[in-house]
Amino acid sequence: ENYTLTHLSLENNRIGAAGAEAVGEALRKKSTLTHLHLENNKIGDEGAVAVGEALRENFTLTQLNLRDNEIGEAGAVAIVEALRENSTLTDL
Repeated sequence: ENYTLTHLSLENNRIGAAGAEAVGEALRKKSTLTHLHLENNKIGDEGAVAVGEALRENFTLTQLNLRDNEIGEAGAVAIVEALRENSTLTDL
């Protein structure tokens, strides 16, 4: 476990939905991460749902970039619903 990392930039790495699911799992654990950049990774709806589920349990992240990830309606809805429970994310 890492208790010191605050910024993680994974943009342009083609992590896809599976990578987003792994990131989501990490966000659910005790985390000091405040900034996460996932832009241009083709995570799609499946990856966005995984990130959204993690946001329901993560209260350290303040900035999340999901630009250019082919997220459709289902993924967007999952993120929006997670924001109803997450009060720390200020920049999306």
